[in-house]
Amino acid sequence: MGKLLQGGNVPSQDPIQSPVPIPTKMNPFDYAVLLKKEVSAPKYIMTPDNPNTPQNESATYCNFFVTAVSHWFGYHGFDEKMANAIVTIVETSPYNWKMVTYAEAPKLAAKGYLLVAGWKNPTGEHGHVCIIPPIDRVETSASWGCEVPMAANVGKSNFYEERLSKAFTIKPTIYQYIGMPNV
Repeated sequence: MGKLLQGGNVPSQDPIQSPVPIPTKMNPFDYAVLLKKEVSAPKYIMTPDNPNTPQNESATYCNFFVTAVSHWFGYHGFDEKMANAIVTIVETSPYNWKMVTYAEAPKLAAKGYLLVAGWKNPTGEHGHVCIIPPIDRVETSASWGCEVPMAANVGKSNFYEERLSKAFTIKPTIYQYIGMPNV
């Protein structure tokens, strides 16, 4: 795993201070290498030969991917959660997550911070989550009519360094992992 840089505190769903430091940031180069490998891992490729392939055609591995990446930063709050639940967690955990803009996201990601983009399906069907990789670049999305950051995605298509609008049909919200502040 990459060299860990800046530390924070152990994440928690409540604001209780823990003395154990955890990383909130990774070396961007190492983080990029790890993400590229993780996106293309055979465990995320849906085939009849893969025993993990969901029976429901609309289900994908986005939640497993985002959970695995969050573990690199010491965060385990997404364990055994589906995409909609992951979005609920980042929306309601201000001690661990903060919302960032599409303009801020690539700059923060390029510094090695963990950023999760997510959309919660209001019907209760599957939502979607992905990672904003450490790439300080935006591109114009014709479908959304705005500049968007790049994405590392596992889902109906797996990719690294494509527009965020390729991973979602509806604009997601982006959250930065901040760990837990000193209280």
